[in-house]
Amino acid sequence: MRTLYFDCFSGISGDMCLGALLDLGEADESAFLLQMSKLGLDEYTLNITKTHKNGICATDVTVRVHDAHACGGEEHSHGRRLADILDIIAQSGISPAAKETACKIFVCIARAEAKIHGEAVEDVHFHEVGAADSIADIVGTAVLLDMLGVEQVICSPVSEGHGFVHCRHGIIPVPVPATAQILAQAGAPVRYADIESELVTPTGAGIVASLASGFGALPVMADMKIGYGAGKKDFAAPNLLRVYLGDIARDGGGAAEEEIIVLQTNIDDMTAENTGFVMEELFAAGALDVFFTPVVMKKNRPAVKLSVLCKPGGKPAMEHVLFTHTATIGIRSSLVRRSVLPREMVNVSTQWGQIAVKASFYNGAAKYAPEYESVAASARRCGVGFDRVYTDAKAACANLSKP
Repeated sequence: MRTLYFDCFSGISGDMCLGALLDLGEADESAFLLQMSKLGLDEYTLNITKTHKNGICATDVTVRVHDAHACGGEEHSHGRRLADILDIIAQSGISPAAKETACKIFVCIARAEAKIHGEAVEDVHFHEVGAADSIADIVGTAVLLDMLGVEQVICSPVSEGHGFVHCRHGIIPVPVPATAQILAQAGAPVRYADIESELVTPTGAGIVASLASGFGALPVMADMKIGYGAGKKDFAAPNLLRVYLGDIARDGGGAAEEEIIVLQTNIDDMTAENTGFVMEELFAAGALDVFFTPVVMKKNRPAVKLSVLCKPGGKPAMEHVLFTHTATIGIRSSLVRRSVLPREMVNVSTQWGQIAVKASFYNGAAKYAPEYESVAASARRCGVGFDRVYTDAKAACANLSKP
């Protein structure tokens, strides 16, 4: 599986991402610029050069916005709305895959902006992110990911600085609200560096939050290549984004590690109906898993231990559900690491129609598990037993190609 790993030891921005992807040397620069010309915007020019940060050679990409179309000018003084940007992408001549990726990133950022400003997503006006340079950064990233044949993105914990920055709304804290919201929505782990500067831009946050399938350590890769993208500022540490591109074998040799939060609380006064309701609310809030374990508490009271797994950024939402919908007055939490096998969703054909199956890969073998919702829907539609549809779907997995 062609995998890209973002090593955000000094944060990430859109131009750093473009530089790092080009620095891999796998995408032809002329072909990339040709694809970018199909965006149909004459508001910017891409300048690609080599530079050094602390002795490390890196690619520096600068998007030069023409003065006549500058973001503060009359034409876009109020910023573009999401629909405007999605229309620009839809009308462009870039590949369908690149269009899908670019739209996914912008929708991710729009949802965060809507939350911050208390607006509907369709009413959000992009200002900095709606400018030509940010559009070029995001679309350029999508184009390069397609050119590189990337199938999976994994990201390290994201380093961010501290302090304050100036924007059109005035002075705001670092991380800026949009960046903080985007990373929180994705459950991205953030580590703070002793650097008084913005290291993660909303564009950079949107890229990793919308594309990364997980956050954690660098997985085992074959045929690995490394690229460096330069940031514009200079710090004591090298202001670079490092990316790794390689292949993760579907035999499980490249199982990725990621960090998750485990929350637990013991409850002895909750009805069975309430436990089911709480589980539904936790999953709706983004829980990865929820389960109950029978325990005996003090005074010999039968009770349940409620356990919740979530991404690091999801902890506040989980605690809100637990404190609101249970009688608990204390929640234990711990940060743990887990290894995750490569997996993908496939469809198998049965006499009951197409059934969705989750495929995972380890040690040269594939494991297949028909998805409950898909099996149940076919069983109801065809008027047959659940087990019959499930058994036929498992049998059909034998016809799938081996890893």
